[in-house]
Amino acid sequence: MAGVGAENFYAEMGDLILPAMRKLESILKFAEDREDSHHPA
Repeated sequence: MAGVGAENFYAEMGDLILPAMRKLESILKFAEDREDSHHPA
């Protein structure tokens, strides 16, 4: 049984942290793709 603190933690993770991590992942992928287009192997 989860306590109030745990519920608040998971709510914050879902609302703030995970979307920010997805945005960061997208930005890093975009930068990687741009770098690859400037320096073909």
